[in-house]
Amino acid sequence: MGKIRGEIGGEITGTVGDVTITAWKCIKVAGREQGPSAVPPSQAQIQRRNRFLLASTYAKGVGSNRQKRVLYEALAKGQPTINNFKEVRCDVG
Repeated sequence: MGKIRGEIGGEITGTVGDVTITAWKCIKVAGREQGPSAVPPSQAQIQRRNRFLLASTYAKGVGSNRQKRVLYEALAKGQPTINNFKEVRCDVG
């Protein structure tokens, strides 16, 4: 897998033909397009996926309800909350 550094690629990510350009640890990485796995997911993977989906749906509901969000932020006591997560920006220059 090749790496593209510097101004080449700019803010572009995605797939063109069979080449995919992504950002990994603020480095542009070009590689072949990833397809679906040939191996079906295990029962444990399916269970984790379903638990994560349930937790994600619950968290979105809490985040959109002001009263619940305030309660959970008070209970967090300095732990990461929905407001602590920021988008990672990779400024090259």
